[in-house]
Amino acid sequence: MNVNQKVEQGQIIGKMGNTGDVSGPTGIHLHFEVMINGVHQNPLNYVQTNNYSGWVETTSSWIYTNTSNGHIHTGWLNNGNNWYYLNPSTGLMDTGWVQVAGVWYYLHPQKQTDGTPQGAMATGWLQNGGHWYYLDPSNGAMKKGWIQYGGKWYYLTTVKTDKYPEGAMQTGWIQDAGSWYYLNTGGDMHTGWLNNVSTINSI
Repeated sequence: MNVNQKVEQGQIIGKMGNTGDVSGPTGIHLHFEVMINGVHQNPLNYVQTNNYSGWVETTSSWIYTNTSNGHIHTGWLNNGNNWYYLNPSTGLMDTGWVQVAGVWYYLHPQKQTDGTPQGAMATGWLQNGGHWYYLDPSNGAMKKGWIQYGGKWYYLTTVKTDKYPEGAMQTGWIQDAGSWYYLNTGGDMHTGWLNNVSTINSI
C-alpha cells in the first residue's frame, strides 16, 4: 500500500492497527480517510462492520451499528424501550444535557440504580446539579413555565437567571405576568394564608 494509491470498496488495506494517535513501542498505526468530492467523511459510515451489529464500545463512548448494513447510526435511536442520541457528526453516544432542534434533553451519564442504562433519555422529575427539572414523560423534552403535577402547580424557569439554570424548578417568591406567587420548599405553589418573614419588596 502506497501513498495516494487508490483502493476499491471492500479491498483489504491492513490486517491490524489503529487510526489516529498511536503510542508505545508496539503501537501500530493504520491511517485511512474517506473523501467524497474533496470533503472528508466519517469513515465508520463506509467501513464494512459486518462482524459487529448493535452496540459497539469505543475507547471513549459507544456507537450503534445498524444490523441491516453495518453503518453507524446517528441521531435518535430507540433501543430496548429506551431512547438514545448518537452524535450526528461522530456517531458517538451523547450523555448529559443535549440540545436538539432547540429543545433540551437529559441522557444519563451512568447506569442508574433502577437499571436504566447509560445514555438512556431521562423522563419525569430529574435532580441534577442541585436543581430539579421536569422532562416530558412522552418525549423527554425539558418543560418550562407552569406545569401541573399530582394536582399541584410548579414553575420551571423559562430562561437562565443568576440563581436558576434554564428549566430549573423555582422556590420562594416569583413574579409572573404581573402577579406574585409563593412556591414552597418542595416547589409547589402555596395557596391560602401564608406566614412568611420575607416580603415582596425585599426580593
